[in-house]
Amino acid sequence: KIHSIGLPDEWKYPEDTWEWTIGIEFFNHFVSRATHLLDVAIKQEKKTVLKSLIESCFWLELARIHDHKTRISASFWKNLGLSYMHMVRNKEDNGHLYLREAVQKFDQSFLSTHVNEMKHVWWQGNEDWKTWASSRWATVWGHFLQMDEAKSDPSYENIKSIYRMVMKPNK
Repeated sequence: KIHSIGLPDEWKYPEDTWEWTIGIEFFNHFVSRATHLLDVAIKQEKKTVLKSLIESCFWLELARIHDHKTRISASFWKNLGLSYMHMVRNKEDNGHLYLREAVQKFDQSFLSTHVNEMKHVWWQGNEDWKTWASSRWATVWGHFLQMDEAKSDPSYENIKSIYRMVMKPNK
């Protein structure tokens, strides 16, 4: 599937070939760029950062969909959850515009064939964007908390506490 964007075909080039590492490097850069953008946005939360949070989230979702190594990393799921959480907490009111802009930006790139595959998870405009981001946050951090690798993450207990507090049924 990823060979359609110029990366070596995983079936033709298995893990024991040097060609296989090209795909790994490609998605490592995806995730690295996204987490750097997320980190910068979180540190500057008092400023206008929603656009950066959304772009970071979009990069992470693309990597999740297309790279097996990314999908099995607990730190990846933690960061994806952080991006959704900070989107929801952000006070800017133009998130719907930035969500559409992210799709347009990527749709006009060499990744356009893969943007279509995100439609089952990315905001489609038929609900409040914060409701959508809250739902994705719950799904993503719920997955993180079930991963064996996550239990050794230093922030696991804090994430579990936040998750339980938010997901606690209202009485």
